[in-house]
Amino acid sequence: MKHMILIPAMLTAAFALAQQAHHITLEQDVFHPEFLVVEAGDPISISIHGAHTLTEVSATTFRAGGITPNGGIHIGAGTALDHDSATFSLNETGEYYFISEGYNAPQAKLHIVVISATNTGITANVDATMPAMFPNPADDHVRFPAHEHLDMMSVEAFDQSGRLVLQAVVRGNEPLNLMSLPSGHYTLRLTDGMSTVFSTERLIINRKGLGS
Repeated sequence: MKHMILIPAMLTAAFALAQQAHHITLEQDVFHPEFLVVEAGDPISISIHGAHTLTEVSATTFRAGGITPNGGIHIGAGTALDHDSATFSLNETGEYYFISEGYNAPQAKLHIVVISATNTGITANVDATMPAMFPNPADDHVRFPAHEHLDMMSVEAFDQSGRLVLQAVVRGNEPLNLMSLPSGHYTLRLTDGMSTVFSTERLIINRKGLGS
C-alpha cells in the first residue's frame, strides 16, 4: 500500500514553504480539480462539504465506478452535517485513485499522479532512449518520440490550476498543436484507449513576445 502522511495543521504553513501546496474541494458531488499532478511530499489540503468523503480505492474499482475502499486514505464521516478539512501528503510516486462515499449521486472521482521532485513524470513501456516530448519548451507544437510506436493515444493538457484546457488524439509521430494555449506551464496526461495513464509530463510553452 502506498504511504500517506497526515500533516498537523500548525506545521502546514512551514512545510508549504519548502514544497508546492495543492488544494482540493469537494462540492456538489464533484472534486475540484478532478485530476492533479503533485511532487512526492507536496502538502495537499482538502475541504469536504456535506455527505461526502475522500476514500482511496483501487484503479479497478475507480474505473468500474465502484465504492470499495482499499484500506488507504479515508477523510470525512460522510454525514450530511459534516464540513471536514484535512491536509495530507503522498510520499511515493505512482497513481492514486479516490471516490466519495456516503451519497447516492453519480460517483465523484479524483485521480492524483505523484511524480518525483527530480523527474518530469512517470513513464512505463516506452523507449527510454527517446525524449518523452520534443521540443520542450515548445512553441506551436510538440511531438512524443518515446511513444511514436503507438497507433493512438489521448493527450490532455491541464493548466497550473488543474483545469483541463486541451484534449486531443495523437497517432504515431503526429504533432500536437498547441496554438490554442498561451505561454505557460502545463501538465500533459497521456492515456490509452482504456483511460490508463502511461505517462504524465510537464510542458512549458514559451512564445517570445507573447507573454504568459
